[in-house]
Parts: sequence; structure tokens; C-alpha cells
Amino acid sequence: MTTYKYTRLDWLDTAKGIGIVAVVIGHSGSSILSSYIFWFHMPLFFTISGFLMKPATSWPDLKENVIKRLKQLLIPYISFFILVFFLKVIYEISFNEFNPTSSILDVIKMVYGGQALTGFYATFWFITCLLVTQAISSIILLLSKDLKIQIVIIGSLFFIAHIESWFSNNYIRITLPWNADVSLIAITYFFFGYYMKLLDNKVNHKIIAPTVVIASILILYLGYIGVFQYSLDMKYLHYNNFFLDLLIPITLSLSVIYISIIFSKIPLLKLMATELGISSITIMYLHFAIRKFLELSPYYNVFTFTIVGVFIPLAVSKILEKNNLTSFFFLGRMSKEKYVMHQKNLPS
Repeated sequence: MTTYKYTRLDWLDTAKGIGIVAVVIGHSGSSILSSYIFWFHMPLFFTISGFLMKPATSWPDLKENVIKRLKQLLIPYISFFILVFFLKVIYEISFNEFNPTSSILDVIKMVYGGQALTGFYATFWFITCLLVTQAISSIILLLSKDLKIQIVIIGSLFFIAHIESWFSNNYIRITLPWNADVSLIAITYFFFGYYMKLLDNKVNHKIIAPTVVIASILILYLGYIGVFQYSLDMKYLHYNNFFLDLLIPITLSLSVIYISIIFSKIPLLKLMATELGISSITIMYLHFAIRKFLELSPYYNVFTFTIVGVFIPLAVSKILEKNNLTSFFFLGRMSKEKYVMHQKNLPS
């Protein structure tokens, strides 16, 4: 992993590509595959985001960064909501199920975000939660430069997240706007990515990489044969094992990252995964709507949904990025070229 500064764009987008395919498969309806994919797919994206984070140097800088991220993420959030909203209306009209009141409620749910977003909009929760996670993480780094204090704060939030999860799943269901409370646990995965970047040149990746991959295989196998029971669903506050919620998501996410570094050195795999990674935001927003339409077909299964759910949004993304206006409103950037240059200039 010491080649980060040279191949960062490649392996990061490769990791996002693998991750977004996992997201699509996880939403295919296959209970067996979904249960394992949910162990790591969202923690992986928070980890990648943490790796990419550029800490604010001052409170005014933090304010500027937050405003910038709000624009970059919320404009596409609203744009894709409008697109998916019309797809949902078309779907409902086709089955004489259209209800104006339901459509108005969809708009209200979009503003509220989080667990309120289901069906066609089920994946939208991640973006607002990411915004909150990034903001809180930046605040933590501004409050203290002491690593020990940072870890105490992160650990405390991780503990509070589990207390809230226990209360929400056993007593009164908690649904905060934007899934803001999920950031309590997401911050742990986010900071893992951030610290991974800081410690990159201080660890022996030749030892860690195979160890992590073997550990991941062992974890999946032991889970499969029933040695332990584990589940994770960040959106609905389903995290109930303090130790395993650290070990499993982080180990599997790190394994995906190491595999991504290998893939990024194989031209064909690099090309495929990188293209998917660059288009991951579009795939995330659109694949659930595609599933709704595809389920009408007698040929619906995990394989067909994965192929269609990945490649139709990929094609849409390629169309959107060709125009500065659509690229700005749907992708949060002006053009693919500027996006690539921005990624290359991110701090190492």
C-alpha cells in the first residue's frame, strides 16, 4: 500500500466499484448474500470517505468545507430524487396506484431523510448520514490534535451508538432526520480510513494484507457454518455486538481495499472496477428503482438484477458526465476531467 500516492485514484475507485456492486447484490433480495454483504458494504464506503478526508485547519475553514460538501452532495441528492420521483410516478400510473398524497409524502420524506426513505428511495439515506459524519469528524479533529483524546471521543460515540441501538430495537424506535444518529457508529469506520492513510508508511503491508484476507475468509466461513450469529444494518440501527461491529466490518473492508490494490494493477479489472467506482453515486441512486421495474419480469434473479442494476446506471452516468449542467446537478462536478484532476490533487 505504499504506492498510494501513485495509484490512489485507481485503487480508490476500484474499491468503490467493488463496493457498489456489493450494494446492488445486497439489495437483490437474496437473503443469504445480503446478510454477508451488509457486514461490510456501508462501513467500506465510510472508510473510503475517511481516507479521502482533508481535515479543516480552522473553524472558518470547517464552515467553508461543510458548505462545499453540502453543495456537492445535496444538489445531486435533490436531482436524483426528482428523477426517481418521476420514475415512481410512471410505475404507479402503470398499475393505477398513483396517489397524489403519497407523492407529497415522498417529498416530505426526502427532506427528513434517513429511515423514512424506503422503496424507490431506500439508498438515499447514506448521503445525508455521510454529510453529518464528515462534519462531526472534522469537529473532533479541530477540538483535539491528541490521538488518544480523539480515540476516546470516537470510542465514546461508538458506545453511545450501541446503547441507542439497543433502546431503539427493544423499546421505542428512533428515527432521526438524515439518519444523523447513525453517524455515531459511522464515525468509527470513517476514522479507520483516515488513520489508515496517516499510518500507511508505518506498517508492513506485506504481512497485514494476506493476514487480513485470510481472516476475512475465516470470518465468512465461521459465520456460514453457524459458529457465531452476526448482523449489521446501519440504516435501521441494527448493530448489537460491540466487539464484532469493530472486528468484522473493518476486517472485511480492509480486505476489499487490499484486493482493490491488486485489481488496480490488472488492466481489464482496473478498467471495469474503476469505471464502476467513478459512477458509484449514480448506481447507488438508481439501482433500487431499476429493481422495482425489473421485478415485473419473470427473469428477475440476483444475476439479472446485478447486471441491469449496475450497467444501466453506469450508462446513465456516462451520459450525465458529458454535459456540464447535468454533471453539476447529478454528479456534483462540472466534468469528468475536472473530477479526475480533483481526485489526483487530494492530499496523500
